[in-house]
Amino acid sequence: MRIVIADSCPITRLGLRALLREQPGGHEVVADVASGHQLLDTLAAHPCDLCITDFFMPVVKDELEVGGLSLLRAMLKCVPLLPIVVWSGVKNTAVMRSMLSEGMRALVDKDSHPADITRAIQAIKVGRCFVSESLREYLSTVDHPVTRMPVTPGPAFILSPCEAEILRCLADGWIISTIARHSGRSIKTISQHKHNAMRKLGLTSDYALFEYMLAGGLALAS
Repeated sequence: MRIVIADSCPITRLGLRALLREQPGGHEVVADVASGHQLLDTLAAHPCDLCITDFFMPVVKDELEVGGLSLLRAMLKCVPLLPIVVWSGVKNTAVMRSMLSEGMRALVDKDSHPADITRAIQAIKVGRCFVSESLREYLSTVDHPVTRMPVTPGPAFILSPCEAEILRCLADGWIISTIARHSGRSIKTISQHKHNAMRKLGLTSDYALFEYMLAGGLALAS
């Protein structure tokens, strides 16, 4: 099986190479890359049977840095039906469900035993999906109801370009600290932009914000 590895940490990539080399079945790592744009270029140039990627792999597109779900969608657009193993520390239930609904074949918790990578590959080989046990616990948890005032979200075009882009990143599963790091702004600044956007849209909680983004409200911001 020809495999592409994507992770920004070189030690992680070396570790995955070593793990796959020890496995029976003739796995061949055809490439390992450190960024989202390298990953897309590699998928376009090198045929592979499976990709193991971290969730937070930034890629520059149209002068804006995006990643998360946007990158996963771009991967499947580049190579339709490509089996993708998302190896990440993301434990946001809504984001994990979105990854599965987008067609990810396996979700492996970075905190789980490395053998989960092997189990994920074996599951994909026989046409099954795989989710680490620790992540299955999150996915099986029934969300607690959120008490909030009814809101009528306003149109997204009232947002500033910066506010709209931050909400797009949040919709992709990025957290505030990640957005701050990749944008070169402080966590306080990003949080303030998020607060301002929610106020303009009439949203009173993170749950309401996620509902708004799922409903496609941000499509009006383009």
